[in-house]
Amino acid sequence: MKKLKIYWSHPKIRDYRMPLFQMMAKDYNVKFLLNVENPEFDGYFNVSYLCGKSRFIVINFRDLFLLAKGIRSSDVFITSFLTSNISFWGILIAKALNKRIIVWEERWLLNAFSAKKKIKLYVAKIISQLVDSFYVMGDVQKTALTRMGVKSNKIFVANEYTGIDYSKINQKQVDYLSPNKKNILFIGRFVDFKGIEYIIDAFHIIENEYKSNDFVVNIIGFGPLENNLKEKVQRLRLQCVKFHPPVFDVEEKSYIYYNSHIAIISSIVDDNGNTEGGPIITLEYLSAGLPIIGTTAMGSVTSFLHKYKIGILINEKSAREIADALIQLDKLISSRAISKESVRNEFTKVPGFSFQYEVLNNALLNVIRF
Repeated sequence: MKKLKIYWSHPKIRDYRMPLFQMMAKDYNVKFLLNVENPEFDGYFNVSYLCGKSRFIVINFRDLFLLAKGIRSSDVFITSFLTSNISFWGILIAKALNKRIIVWEERWLLNAFSAKKKIKLYVAKIISQLVDSFYVMGDVQKTALTRMGVKSNKIFVANEYTGIDYSKINQKQVDYLSPNKKNILFIGRFVDFKGIEYIIDAFHIIENEYKSNDFVVNIIGFGPLENNLKEKVQRLRLQCVKFHPPVFDVEEKSYIYYNSHIAIISSIVDDNGNTEGGPIITLEYLSAGLPIIGTTAMGSVTSFLHKYKIGILINEKSAREIADALIQLDKLISSRAISKESVRNEFTKVPGFSFQYEVLNNALLNVIRF
């Protein structure tokens, strides 16, 4: 039987998604159009790359030609992110050529915070009606799309998955964790929507109101706000907040996860409406059995904290709630109401790549009638 031809526009084939993409490439004739070069994956997939940077609905002519050529030769066009310019042009081209259209959607905050974003969202709402199926990473994305007017029977809900089980990774020691303290963990880029300033303010509350010196928070990463954050810590004279460079070695990460007490995911929606969607770091923490405190600003964290007993969900932009949740979760851990073993057990309930592939197949079957 002739394989279905799929043309798939995606920003980048990240290594943690490799199993899913390999399953697709095995069962279907898939060609990828990527924004970022992945030479390490060229041997696995039929890949071409966009050459120009584009903004909003403006697109490089060579990229437009490449997009149209790929869609013309395919049966199904899959594109990632409804609000991207590639999706805008790709959906219009696919519709004109009578091709079936699937949108892979990870973003969940489809709100407008500026005139430009309002226009972009308005355009997205219009083209969403041209899409045959949506493949989304959780119920939060489904809710956002249905509010835009997308029919629920067009939306197929999967979940994100890292592919890395840190409970099975060997450990390589790092020397900056405090052996006599309860190590609290944050890992991420130092940018506004990570909400790191609220972690710092929370530890000011813990030191000055709770009068606790049991904790130290290890803030691991880098980014444009690094100097501002360090100055804030110095200004508040906090001894319990430590900064460390990013960690890329999985064995070092495994050691850090195993020897940390609680992880904080302090994400916010920043003044420009930016936030994050995928729960990659969340699932890494859970695989290592690390309880979390997460905010409602991150759709995936909200979903996971509702479904699984893994920690405490709080409102965004609240240092007070971070501080209170930390004390509360510490008590739950001390009483064994939550433990590394119980969190790890919850992680084993999270569906993996086979489930994702099944959902994606269902989305394909919804648009192609064999």
